Amino acid sequence: MITARNYAAQAEKFMREIAARNANKFEVSSRNAMAIAETIKKAQHFAIPDGGALFDDKLKGLDLSNIRLPYPDITVEWFIDKPKNDGKYPCPKRIIVASEVEDFIVCVGVWYSHEIPKGCWGFNPFKIFIKMDNSVPFPSSGFGDIVPFRFEDGREIQIAPAFTQDQFAENLRSGEISSKEALEVLQDSTQEMMGLFEFLEALSCKNVIAEPLEKIDHAKNIRRIRDGKLPIYETRILTIDTGRNSGEKHDSWVGAGDRASVRQHLRRGHIRRHPTAGNIWVNSCVVGYSELGVINKSYEVH
Repeated sequence: MITARNYAAQAEKFMREIAARNANKFEVSSRNAMAIAETIKKAQHFAIPDGGALFDDKLKGLDLSNIRLPYPDITVEWFIDKPKNDGKYPCPKRIIVASEVEDFIVCVGVWYSHEIPKGCWGFNPFKIFIKMDNSVPFPSSGFGDIVPFRFEDGREIQIAPAFTQDQFAENLRSGEISSKEALEVLQDSTQEMMGLFEFLEALSCKNVIAEPLEKIDHAKNIRRIRDGKLPIYETRILTIDTGRNSGEKHDSWVGAGDRASVRQHLRRGHIRRHPTAGNIWVNSCVVGYSELGVINKSYEVH
C-alpha cells in the first residue's frame, strides 16, 4: 500500500520557512534548507510502499559498483507504518532527496515529526556522499572518517557524511552532544538511505516501470497556488509490467528425469539476474507437480 501523497510539496514549503527563520542565526542550516527546497522543486518525484521496502531479497539485486539515479535530482517518499515501542509515530512521513553531483550521489533525509508541537518538517543533520562506483578515493567531509554502510548479505559501501546544521556541529564541538550520540544520529541518517536503495534496486529490473500516480492538472495547480494552497507534484510509482517476458521458464524445473521434478510449491517473487540482459523481477508463482506432494510456505510480502 502507498499512503504517501504529495510529501515533496509539503516538505519544500517547510524547508523554505526553515531557511528564512534561520537566515540570521544559523547560516549553514538556512543554506542547506534552501538547497533542499530548490532540489525538491526541480526533482522528479517517486513514492514507494509503506515501510520503505519493495522486494524481500535484502537488496541483493542492487549493483554497488554502479549506483545511479534515473534523473539528476529525485525524491523518494514513503510512509512509516510501524510505531516505536511506545506506540507513537514520531516521523511517519519520510523523503530522501538525492542528486547526482559529478561522480557522487548526495542524499539527505527529510521527515515529518509529530513530536514537535503541531507537527512540522525537518531534515537530518547529516547529508551523505556516495561514490557511484563505490570506490573510496575521497576524504570525509565534516565528520570523522569515511563510514562503511553494511548490507545484510555482508556487502558494504563507503559513505562520507557532512553536517547540514551548524547548531548540531557546534553542540558536538562544545560537548553538549557526545560523539556517541552524534554517531547514533549519523546511523539514523544512513538508515534513511534504505528507502533510496530499495527504489534503485526495483528500478534496475527491466520489467519494472515508473507510472504517474495520478494525472496532474496544471491549470488547477495554478489556481491552488493562487489560493495559497500547495501544488500537486507529479509523483511516479513503480509497477511490475506483467506483459513483458520475464525470461523465467516456469516449467524448466520439471524436465526430463525425476531429479528435475519438484513438489508443488509457491516460488517467492525474486530478481532474476542475467549476465547480459540485466535484472528482471519474477512474480510469485506456483511451480511443480501436486502429484509429488505440496510444500506450504509463508512469506512476508511487501
